[in-house]
Amino acid sequence: KNAGEWKDELRALKKQARQDESDRILNEEKCREMEKTLAVAQSETQRAQGDEKRIQARITYLRRDINALLSEGSAKELRSHEIRLRKTEDGIKEKNARIEQTKERLHELELRRERIRGEAQGLEKQAEEFVQFEKEWKQKKVRADKLLDFYHAADYEQLRAVIYERWEKVVVDLFRKREKIRHERTVEKQLDQFQPMVTDEALLKIMDHIRRCHGVTCILGSDYLAGLKPQERQELLGRIPYLPCAIIVQEGFSQIREDHILESGDYGENVYPIIGLDMVLGDNVYDKDAHVLFLTKNKALFYDEVTVAQWRRQLESGLAQGEKDARRLEDTGKTYMADAQYLGEFMVNYHEKYMARLGEAGKNRERQAALKQENAELDLAMEECKTLSETLNRELCALQEQKEVLVREIQVLKELTGLEDDLSEAGSRYEKNE
Repeated sequence: KNAGEWKDELRALKKQARQDESDRILNEEKCREMEKTLAVAQSETQRAQGDEKRIQARITYLRRDINALLSEGSAKELRSHEIRLRKTEDGIKEKNARIEQTKERLHELELRRERIRGEAQGLEKQAEEFVQFEKEWKQKKVRADKLLDFYHAADYEQLRAVIYERWEKVVVDLFRKREKIRHERTVEKQLDQFQPMVTDEALLKIMDHIRRCHGVTCILGSDYLAGLKPQERQELLGRIPYLPCAIIVQEGFSQIREDHILESGDYGENVYPIIGLDMVLGDNVYDKDAHVLFLTKNKALFYDEVTVAQWRRQLESGLAQGEKDARRLEDTGKTYMADAQYLGEFMVNYHEKYMARLGEAGKNRERQAALKQENAELDLAMEECKTLSETLNRELCALQEQKEVLVREIQVLKELTGLEDDLSEAGSRYEKNE
């Protein structure tokens, strides 16, 4: 080989040597890069293994708090838990609503029981009042029944009529007795003037008519006798025995005879003679042998002091007995009045009210029995409400506990789902860098 060839070959070798050096350098650079990449991959692999262990440990730890097998995965179990949570929440709402309904029902029952209790207390008070009233009625009835026996009456209405009838008779008898006493006291006073007869109202009415309508002077026969001496009275009464109850007119007798008003007047049951003064002063003598007899008070009372004294004693004795009889009649009348008042008060304030309240008492007892039965039913209903409320509260507590568990497990399941995704990603990194 010549030098040129050697030079060419040397240049070629040098060139090849330079190329090989460049390739070596490049290869070394590549090796360093690959070593660096391998180191990073190994580091990432180790880190991925660490993440897998850490995540798996956390998953294992969390799964202990989950009351489920998780055979189909955490994500599906999470959806199942969320569905159960919604159902549980719906159950809680339903239990709360039923608890509120039970409370309202219990409140209504309590209000009804209070109303029943108030009505029962009112009825009990009425019953006690009726018992007391019945006791008083029985006490009052004892005397009322004695009055029935005493007056021989069949019932209280008849008894009231009998008592009133007897009281009315006593009042009339007492009035007559008092009138008689008043009359006899007047007679007693007039005896001093030898006037044993009391002028009645009808006689005075007739005399007043004669004076007003006829302008005639007139005088009572008894007053005319009082102006005479005893002997003259005796003689005049012998001629005119009816003179004490007559009216003496001075003149105008014929005019008075024609007075139709006087003739048709109502003067009671007595007869009132009207005579002229001329007849009194004349010699007209009463025919004692004729078949006519005039009966008046003892004529001697108009002129004889002894007869007047005897009559006065009789009057005093009669007045004393009359006063005694009047007091007895007053006492009897007061007794009848007291009996009538007692009977009236008994009938109005006790007997009639008792008859009315007796029916009310029967209705009261029936109502009390009904309220007692209703109260027993209310007690039973309230006890059932309380039992139901306790059951609902227990069920509510169970649902609330279940909700708490589900909420807690859902949180865990959410974390598990994220961890499972992280574990899958770590596995992918491991496989990628292994």
